[in-house]
Amino acid sequence: MTLADLLPALGAFLAGAVVASLLWWVWNWYQDGSGGPAPAPPVPPAGPRSRPASTRADGVLRTSQRVLLHLSRQARLAYGDVAGPELTQAGISRALSVSQPALARVLRRLLDGDAILEMRTHVKGQSKRLKVYQLTVHGEAIARDIRGQVARRAFEGGPGPTAPPVGPDPALTLSPVEA
Repeated sequence: MTLADLLPALGAFLAGAVVASLLWWVWNWYQDGSGGPAPAPPVPPAGPRSRPASTRADGVLRTSQRVLLHLSRQARLAYGDVAGPELTQAGISRALSVSQPALARVLRRLLDGDAILEMRTHVKGQSKRLKVYQLTVHGEAIARDIRGQVARRAFEGGPGPTAPPVGPDPALTLSPVEA
């Protein structure tokens, strides 16, 4: 047997010894409690997600709040359903009397905040599929909060949030109850 025959076996033995010593060192490092890395700080529990800003000082609902209320009044789409035009950008824009460029910016922020979903589906009266919008569970919770805020302010007789008086959707015009 020559030295050339022993080199592969010797190399494998040395590699195994190095790996074993590294494992032994790492094991002891974590076991003694003094040499290991500091424990990770506890992860804070997931709190409520940020909510859209409150109503404006003049009591008018923000466009994002009006969009959430509008979508909360629409029927949920199941897989394969044909959407109504009120779930499209043009339909929401018409219902809220908001320009489409302004609405597109609001929808993008709501999408980024996980309040709404965007999907492409068939729409009644349209020959091609269009983007439609629906509330997420998070968006439904925000819409409930907005409705509760409107109801509380109306109940207290104070200047409750209202939608601008223009627009064909009278359900979005929320006026306070007279005391």
